[in-house]
Amino acid sequence: METARPRTLTRLGAVAAIGGFAAIVVLWAPGDLGDADLPPELADEPDAYLEDGVITQFRDDGSLHYRLRADRIAYFERDGLSRLTAPAFDLHRDGKSPWHIESLAGEVRTVSTGSGESEEQVKLTGEVELTQNREDDRYTRVHAQSLILIPSREYARSNRPVMIETEAILARAASFEADLATGRMKLHSSTDQRVSIVVEPDKHNADTP
Repeated sequence: METARPRTLTRLGAVAAIGGFAAIVVLWAPGDLGDADLPPELADEPDAYLEDGVITQFRDDGSLHYRLRADRIAYFERDGLSRLTAPAFDLHRDGKSPWHIESLAGEVRTVSTGSGESEEQVKLTGEVELTQNREDDRYTRVHAQSLILIPSREYARSNRPVMIETEAILARAASFEADLATGRMKLHSSTDQRVSIVVEPDKHNADTP
């Protein structure tokens, strides 16, 4: 009996994904990946994967919404998720500087919301950095070990300790939430980590040549 084997799509330059990360599943046609049970030695192997992959999503008006690059994108049909190696994510806003997010690894899956709808969730882990560079050398930079990103709502959160830097502020918190559309952030404390904010009003001028 013929057994299913992982499908490989290597050195893919770009994928135009109108439907977002879900297009990873559609692109690889999971129904064609094989109906036979995998032998034990292949049980933990991906059903398909991309190397040097790029996923791009556009808004309804044709403007760029986000672009994901990753060294490797591995799809696991059984678990309904894609695993990312060294992902770099750019979230674009009309007339505003984009947010850039990168980490050592990540996972993409579809989750149910409280209203019964579904949305794509990206979980990034390992040396996560969320950055927005603006004019006049102004910036916002968030450091964390894990981060949840909801691209459709332009929302990010972390339940792990975070450090937030700007040109004039250094803050630490036990967790945080961010509306990336507006740049507004909420910092939360815990019994082990209080919110700490240090204001350095001269830092921007000192760092500017």
